[in-house]
Amino acid sequence: MFKQIDYTMVVVSDMARSIEFYRDKLGIPLKFQSSDWTEFLTGTTTLALHGGGIPRQASGGSTDKDVIGSFNLY
Repeated sequence: MFKQIDYTMVVVSDMARSIEFYRDKLGIPLKFQSSDWTEFLTGTTTLALHGGGIPRQASGGSTDKDVIGSFNLY
């Protein structure tokens, strides 16, 4: 039976902007940062950002939702 998620990786197209979102807007402490790989201190689950994502074509101004793609945070 599924009990918990140990590791979550999000592919991002703009590492600096994504770090700013998770660290500064959501308040998740940074564990490790590089241009291609970043991890956050999230307790027992590792939240990692992996660079290399393809930027979406924005239809107007961009928002914080653009940083995390199709993920919704509530």
